[in-house]
Amino acid sequence: MKRMKKLLSLVLAMMMVLAMGIPVFAAGEGTITIDNAIKGKTYTIYKIFDLESYNNEEGEEAYSYRIEKDSPWYAFVTGEGAGTAYVTVDTQGYVSWKANVENNAENAKAFAEAAIAFANANPVPNAGYKPADSETVTFTGLDLGYYLVESDAGALVSLDTTQPSVTMKEKNGEPTIDKEVKDGENWADTNTASIGDKVEYRATIDVKAGATDYKVHDKMSTGLDFNDDVKVKLIPVGETETENTPDIATTAYTVITEGLGDDCTFHVEFENEYLATLKPGDTLIVYYSATVNKGAEIATTDNPNDVMLDYGDGGHTEWDTTKTYVYEFDVDKFTIRDADKDTEKHTQLAGAQFTLSKKVDENNNPVDPITFSKVEEEGLDKDVYKVDKDSSETVITTGESGKFTLSGLAAGTYYLTEIEAPAGYNKLAAPIKVEITEKKDEVTGARTGEFTINGGVKDNTVEVENKTGAELPSTGGIGTTIFYVLGGILVVGAGIMLVVKKRMSSEK
Repeated sequence: MKRMKKLLSLVLAMMMVLAMGIPVFAAGEGTITIDNAIKGKTYTIYKIFDLESYNNEEGEEAYSYRIEKDSPWYAFVTGEGAGTAYVTVDTQGYVSWKANVENNAENAKAFAEAAIAFANANPVPNAGYKPADSETVTFTGLDLGYYLVESDAGALVSLDTTQPSVTMKEKNGEPTIDKEVKDGENWADTNTASIGDKVEYRATIDVKAGATDYKVHDKMSTGLDFNDDVKVKLIPVGETETENTPDIATTAYTVITEGLGDDCTFHVEFENEYLATLKPGDTLIVYYSATVNKGAEIATTDNPNDVMLDYGDGGHTEWDTTKTYVYEFDVDKFTIRDADKDTEKHTQLAGAQFTLSKKVDENNNPVDPITFSKVEEEGLDKDVYKVDKDSSETVITTGESGKFTLSGLAAGTYYLTEIEAPAGYNKLAAPIKVEITEKKDEVTGARTGEFTINGGVKDNTVEVENKTGAELPSTGGIGTTIFYVLGGILVVGAGIMLVVKKRMSSEK
């Protein structure tokens, strides 16, 4: 019986199987109160054995457990049941811990897991269920016995069984997962990026006691392409991550990208054998990245990435979301002619050539111009160019509309340089500085772009006017006409002189 006492203490320490201890009498009712319960979770209790009597006097502790043949748990602890690896049942139905099985935490945990598996696979009529609508859940009117308690938070609940009416604290808790995206040098809930940029993510898992069946679900929007580069780091409880924190072995988890069936981009499934080595308060950080593609949403619509964690027997967290914002601006190329002035109209100009860059040199020449590709789509009233890092085209030429859009840009500072003006027009003397800054809604967290053009706050249209003058005036003159006239007179005169000369010769 001392071995049974030792077993019970181990079970309590490991928060696994729980024995209900009763004062010395053969019948009675007990109460189990779960304090610090997780709201929204359901708690289940199973009476595995009856407790006929026990003596809790110091030095005289003794427990008498029994199971009837008609009990739904009888098959579990007799015959080929999994419980026979840990306990024995005599001909009268009395239960005791096997003499050749070591009383340690590992075996206590294994017995509990086997019992839960049996309960999940077989109808157990003496189970009790209660959802937690507050921080306290109470089961009353219980027969005295040996109880197993679990919750759909994904692990077993521990109980103190030294009295028929007992109060215990929920020690498992619900694991959490927190999603963040790299924004410059910091981690945040939102960021900005250009098409073709690599966006880095991390999902931080707060490990709880009894961690099993952890599975990360990640769902990327159509504007993001997963780079299939998952790495995981373990931060032991009480420690912080450093540059030297190593990645855990890839054998501890599996990355799945096909056949998911839940519209997710990928799953990360952790091995239970590895999870069993973790301690409550440990942290798992899952790192990975995506590339912003040409299908990214632009301007005020974000590009979300959602994450959720499955755990235990059907438990799961809420979705956590990060958002990536991508921007664009318009360019309007025009001139104002005399005929336009009274009507306030602009004459759009075709044939102007521009580049866009993040830097210019000391002579205002663009440095490493951004490459674009033209969007071929019918019905557009202007040309649209999207950032394309696979393209070699850096020059944007205005069409007949004189208007175009530069799309797929991160927030930042840009220089729009006119490298060639339309024929007959003066080229801009200096680049136009375009600054895209982000304004965050403190309530919704959404970001919108604000545009500053050469220091002035405007909407997202960059107006580019080219100027020209009339034909320069001449100083006047007779030009070549006089030479034609004089030449004609001379020819006529020469003819007359020839005729006169011939007549004179004939008269002689």
